[in-house]
Amino acid sequence: MRTIPASEMKQRFGACIEAAQAEPILIERSGRPSVVVVSVGEYQRLQRIEEAHWGALAQQASEEGLLSDEESATWQNAMRERLNADT
Repeated sequence: MRTIPASEMKQRFGACIEAAQAEPILIERSGRPSVVVVSVGEYQRLQRIEEAHWGALAQQASEEGLLSDEESATWQNAMRERLNADT
């Protein structure tokens, strides 16, 4: 992951956005990590991983009797809708 200061991001915004298509760019403010710029494809991949993770936890909770099947399905559908709203 490439790291650049926020001042460079401001000066070379277009080039930084282009570079983020290939790899995440860590932006530092005052020498400390502040944000990471990633491509839309990478963001969507991370969202799918998060949905799968939370879906698996909901399924486990349902199997262990912590959630009813209906509660688990409602929660999983809400996560899917959230993911679709983000894309």
